[in-house]
Amino acid sequence: MTTLPQLLKESGYHTYMVGKWHMGKSPDQIPAARGFERDFSLLDGAGSYWDMTNFTGASPLSVFTEDGRYLTRLPKGYYATKTYTDKLIGFIDANRGDGKPSSPTSPTRRRTIPTTCRGNGAPVTWASTTWGGTRCARRG
Repeated sequence: MTTLPQLLKESGYHTYMVGKWHMGKSPDQIPAARGFERDFSLLDGAGSYWDMTNFTGASPLSVFTEDGRYLTRLPKGYYATKTYTDKLIGFIDANRGDGKPSSPTSPTRRRTIPTTCRGNGAPVTWASTTWGGTRCARRG
């Protein structure tokens, strides 16, 4: 199956990816194999914002890639959202003068645990904490 980043790259776009990637960890499933020219990606869920610690029982360390290479350590001073932002800005700036459009993708990390929602008694089925606060959705 052809992905949107592959189509955009073939059409002359720069394609960049930073943030969480839950589409597989094998070499044929990582962002570089799916059409992204540059990436800095977390391939696991439940990762620390400060280091490679993984909070699931699946693995003690989270798996990251950068430009198609699996990382054994993170950049000095790593903090997830700052590093993702800095990497994406760097990717864009590196090609700014070549006249080609870019298509950056940045699925950032955020909690999805419905612990802070209050309301009219309807069951909370979804919650997400963002910079703007907690948003809740109720069904039924």
